[in-house]
Amino acid sequence: MNDDKVIRKLEVLEEYCETKVPNFSLPKKFSFNWFVSWESSSLGLEKISKSLGSIRSDGYLRGRVNHALSESEAIRQAVEELDVSTEREYKKIKLENEQLKRQRSHLAQSVYELMLEVEELRSRLGVQQAQFADRQKIKQWANSDG
Repeated sequence: MNDDKVIRKLEVLEEYCETKVPNFSLPKKFSFNWFVSWESSSLGLEKISKSLGSIRSDGYLRGRVNHALSESEAIRQAVEELDVSTEREYKKIKLENEQLKRQRSHLAQSVYELMLEVEELRSRLGVQQAQFADRQKIKQWANSDG
């Protein structure tokens, strides 16, 4: 019965080692003391005694427990380092995003100002074309009169 509790805990740890995704709250360190006192009602895990024969230093499950704990600890540290680098990358991208937003705002203002300038130039061009057409008519009238 108690060996079943140990095996259940091992299965949960080994699943964590395979998937790298914990379905339990991670300890600060995966240790033997943590392992025996680890309990989770949602996972069906209960505390076990350190003096349990199968997990004593010469017990048949102790090697498997030690291996699962050391592998879990290595994964926890690697994920923690990855989280730090991911957070650094996130901050870098967030800063770049803010700079791009400011740049977009300045560009939008420039585009607006250029649109106003284009409208003004169209208007002036229209006036100039009308004036040119008027001059051409006047020349035409002057030539037809004389």
